[in-house]
Amino acid sequence: MKRKGLATYLLPLAAAVLMVTMLACKAPQTTPAPAPTVTKTATATATVTAPPTTVTAKPAPAPTVTATATATVTTTPETVVTVKMLRPFPLDNILAIPHRWLTNEGNKMGEGKLVFKDVGGTEVAPAANQLKMVMAGTVEMTVNVTAYVASDFYEGVPLDGGIMGVMGPDIRKVGMLDALDRMARKKIGVAILGSPGLFPMSIFLNKPITKLADLKSMKLRSVPAYDIFFKAYGVPTVVIPAAEVIGALQTGVVDGMAWGGGTLGLAEFGFVPYLKYQVFPDMWKAPGYLSYVNAAWFDKLPDWHKNKLKAIMMAQENAVIDEVLKASGPALKKLREAGIKAITIPDQDWWDAQKIIFEETNKDLRKNAPDNAEEIIKYLSMFYPPKEIWWPSYEWK
Repeated sequence: MKRKGLATYLLPLAAAVLMVTMLACKAPQTTPAPAPTVTKTATATATVTAPPTTVTAKPAPAPTVTATATATVTTTPETVVTVKMLRPFPLDNILAIPHRWLTNEGNKMGEGKLVFKDVGGTEVAPAANQLKMVMAGTVEMTVNVTAYVASDFYEGVPLDGGIMGVMGPDIRKVGMLDALDRMARKKIGVAILGSPGLFPMSIFLNKPITKLADLKSMKLRSVPAYDIFFKAYGVPTVVIPAAEVIGALQTGVVDGMAWGGGTLGLAEFGFVPYLKYQVFPDMWKAPGYLSYVNAAWFDKLPDWHKNKLKAIMMAQENAVIDEVLKASGPALKKLREAGIKAITIPDQDWWDAQKIIFEETNKDLRKNAPDNAEEIIKYLSMFYPPKEIWWPSYEWK
């Protein structure tokens, strides 16, 4: 047998190697991009740009290829975040307008990805302890009356009394809300995202007066935030919870009451049969509420949820004002039908009261919130003196 030369074996091998090299240069292999991690997947056609592959012969530009892939839809995140929240009033109470708004309109705005879950009221925790539960992270939020939670964050008290004719959008505009947020984060680890309320402080009596000084011969049911003014003005007060007001009116312990809901809530609490007069103008009109959110929880939220929550809080401020004013007219009509008459004090009495409220609020802040008092007073000064007497749009003038 005739032997074949070495070339006989090498030539076909060389040809094969050459062909492989040519194919490699012509169509370089790319490394596919890793599929993004999503909670819920959806199949969509997307344009994916693969990373360039370095080849020995010549670097090839990164090719653009069309492929069917699993993709994250950035405008509608799949993660669902639940916001557990507490409230200081029963959910069906007229004063729980901000809380009902969140569970209805707020959830609509949340698009199913940010869900507000009402977990209860004072049957879960007394109103004064609800902020403590937010601080501890037991719940994420409470929209609460600033005076109720003063033991934890006194800096918010002027928003329940001591500020006249100013609402949440007003304090947000001048930077006061941001300042309160910064203070609360540092002091108690809580973020403040909004101030959704309208609380006209009205005086209701079972005896008539012709001037504000007549109150000095009476005794009123009050709360600590209102006492800042009444004590300075010389009006005797008794601090009692709402549940005990009827008994105090029946027995003569008090001759009337200071009430932060304006015309709202009186019928629901059963006070109407024991009152005869409503004093105008209201002593002040203030937001009353702050939205307290656990700061550590909030700061860890995905950007979409964080921005959405901020947007909902801003929308809530304006919406609640509109709802309160809308409800106040019918509520006033019921009071008049029940025999509660409107009486007025002289304009100068009202202006004198505003000066006392402003000065005493500043003193109170310096005593109970010394670290932040001067900055808060700076913001309060932006709204004092009031531009005009506030006559409710649902009454007259």
